[in-house]
This record gives sequence, C-alpha cells and structure tokens, in this order.
Amino acid sequence: MIAHILGGEKPCHFASPAAKAKTIELRKKFGNHKREREAEVEVVEDTSNPQLSKKRRAIDRVETVQTKLKVFRGISIPFNDEEKKAIHKQFLRATISANLPFLWVEDPEVIKLFLMFRSAAGDIIPSREVVGGRLLNPTEPHRHGLNSEEYERVEQELEMELKGKKVTLTCDGVKDISKNNLMGVSISSGFKPCLIDLYDATADKKDGDSMEAALGAMVDKAEKKYGCIVTGLGTDNDGGTKAGRVKLGTHRPWILTFPCGAHQGHLCLADYFKVNPNAKEISEQATELIGWINNHGHVRAIFNNVQNEQTKWTTHLVAFLRLIELKQLLRTAAVMKCNDIISAHIGAEKNTMAALTLRTAAKKQIEVIESGDFWRQLAGIVEDFEPIAYVTNICQSDWARPDIVLLAFVGMYLYFKNLPLAHANVSKGMMERLEQRWAGFNQPLMITALILNPYVMPVPDQSTNLPIESIVDSF
Repeated sequence: MIAHILGGEKPCHFASPAAKAKTIELRKKFGNHKREREAEVEVVEDTSNPQLSKKRRAIDRVETVQTKLKVFRGISIPFNDEEKKAIHKQFLRATISANLPFLWVEDPEVIKLFLMFRSAAGDIIPSREVVGGRLLNPTEPHRHGLNSEEYERVEQELEMELKGKKVTLTCDGVKDISKNNLMGVSISSGFKPCLIDLYDATADKKDGDSMEAALGAMVDKAEKKYGCIVTGLGTDNDGGTKAGRVKLGTHRPWILTFPCGAHQGHLCLADYFKVNPNAKEISEQATELIGWINNHGHVRAIFNNVQNEQTKWTTHLVAFLRLIELKQLLRTAAVMKCNDIISAHIGAEKNTMAALTLRTAAKKQIEVIESGDFWRQLAGIVEDFEPIAYVTNICQSDWARPDIVLLAFVGMYLYFKNLPLAHANVSKGMMERLEQRWAGFNQPLMITALILNPYVMPVPDQSTNLPIESIVDSF
C-alpha cells in the first residue's frame, strides 16, 4: 500500500491528505526497521564466522583459485618404467664396455655427477648387486626373483646371428679371486668376438686327453646352443692345452687348430731378455726409475715443475718411450735440483737408519738419470721392443687372420736378422728362438692363408715344417 499511495513519479490521486501523511510515517518506520534487521543479520553472521584478518583473507583467496598443473624443470623430470629398464640395461653395457668394476655405480662422486644431469638420477641408478646379478648373471636369481634380462636379450641376438654360420672358437685360462682355474670361451664370426662361456677347469687334469675332452665339450656345446659350425679353434700353447688341441684337430680334421699369436708375441719378449741379459737389467733400471718418480709425490712435483706437464705411463714400451722423451728434462732437474730431490725423498723421516736408506735410494736413481750409458742402452732396447710390441698388438686384434699373424712374425724375424754386427749374438739368438716359436704354429693353415691373400707374393710349394727363413726369402 505504501508504494501505491506514495508511488514514485505518479502517486495515487484518490488518497486523502491524512492517508498520505500516515503512509509517509509508516514508510519512515518500516525503513528504519529494515535497516535494523539487516544489521542484526550481519551481527549473527559475524558471531558464527568471526571476521578474518586481511592476511588470512588473502590466503583464503589464493586457496580458492583453481589449481595449476605442476611443471617440472628439465633436470627434475622423473623417469617412467620403460626409461628405468632402458637405463639399467645401458648401465650394464657401459660397465662391460669400459671394463669397470660393478661398485662404480655406487661411488658417491659418480652419483653426484649423474645428479647434475637429472635430479631424479638417484632413483634410477642400479646398485652393484643389480648390475652384477639380475642384469648380468644368468644363473644367480636376483633377490626379487628375476633372472638376467640383458643376458637373455644378448643370447637371443647371438643365436640369430650365429645360426648356420662358420665360426672360430678361442679359449684361454685364467684364475679367479678364489684361485679356481677358469677357461673363458669366445666365439668369433665376421671378425666380431663374443664371450659365450666360462668353463670351470679346476677339477680337470691338464694332460692331453683331458684337455681334448674339455675342448671337444666346448665345441659341442657351442654348436648345439647356437646352431653354428665350429671350423677353427685357438688356444694358448702350454703343454696340456697344446696336446689337447692337436689331438682334437686329428680326430676332427675339419676344425683348423692354431695357437694364440698374442701369447707367442709375449713369449718373444721373454726370449729377448734371455738372449740379451743386459737388456733385462736396463729394463729393470728403467722400470724402477719410473716407479720411483711416480710413487713419490714430492719428488715427482720437482720433475713436473721442470717438465711443466704430468707424465702418463701406460705399457712398458710406451713408458720407456716417454722416459726417453723426458731425458733432457730429467737430467736437468737431477743436476740443478739434486739436493731438493734427495730432501723430498727423505721427507719427514726421523729414524736415522731409515733416512740413510732413503738417501741412498735417491742417490742411486739420480746416478741412473745422469748416466749417459743408461740412456744409450735404453734407446737400443726400445728399438728392439717395438717389433715385438707390434706383433703382440696385431695378433690380439679382432681382425687378425692366419696370414696377418704370419706376416707379423716375418717382419719381426727380418728386424732381428738385420741387426748390426755389434749385436750379432742377439740377432742369432732371436732368429733361433723365432724359428722355435714358428714351429709351434699350424704352418699349413698360415701358409695356405698367405697364398690365398691376393696382395702378397706366393710362397714356396712346400708347406710342412717350412722354416720361417724360407718364407722370408720369398719376399
């Protein structure tokens, strides 16, 4: 009624002045009452929900905003199951390829390195038990009950690759940490060798018959498992193994047998020391000098200050070559820093007798460095070492063939044959010993391979017990 009587722009024309006055009074009354009710409602709301501070309201507002997708930094992305499996396999392949111990995966510095690439790397790096167990070992179940994964994969690939192929089998004996006699068996096809077995020969006799049976079992196992045809067998040339290999070749004439050329190369170095005792003495002096420099940090620091670079030693030949390169620098340091070198070698030793022993040892090495005769003889020995080292490295290559092994030994024979007259005794002694080494090879196999090589000249028709001298004369 109030709205009808008073209206907005058009009030009721039929209302009396008294009605309009009463309506205005009621309007004021109801208007105030409405504001009071609104106020009361606000008070009730404040009582049930206390007024929040501005900071709290800001937090509430943030919490009510719709959540966003979590975006990882590139370094923080976690690994899925497929990635974990692939990484574990690659860890095993890297370990075997680099010939690393299984415990390298648990080395703190290695883990820190991987964490620099991915912060989640710690969750994926396998333990050494996983690398050497579930991933590698085919016979020892992992603690989770899983067998080797990578081994089975490689075995399947190898079976597909070797099926129906003609292959060469090689084996060599080693001793494990428990002194068990083990024989590693490798199979080669297309110049690609693969380790396929580790034969425990601890309980076997080392006579010819026992070794023939063991080698025959290895051949049969490889042919049965991979479906291949073994046409070549190589072993070392010690007594029992050689006799067993020869017997196996007699009973299975389709298998070409041969000794390991790399072993023969190593034995040639021993032959060289026997025919040249002075070379053995000089080599021992050089080896002792190298060890003395490398094993005494303070002494080595003095040489490094003169040398201005670190010395890296690898094999004996490379070490001797490096020693000759540093000859002038070492001699300069020995002359100018003699007292400093001796003091550094003695160090903080307080015991009089021990200090005297250290002083004597230091003076001995300094005398070796200052000796011109030592350096002259060492240079000659290094020249004699080189052809032996070449033969050894050539013969242990994956690409070594019978004709290549023969040519390598011919080259070594030519070197010692053409030594100066001053070294006639060494020349004669090495030629005789190389003939003995050559007699242990499968000569028909190697000469036939040489004849079939289109890049070399033919050799004499005789192919049995042919002296290496006659082959040399053919070139």
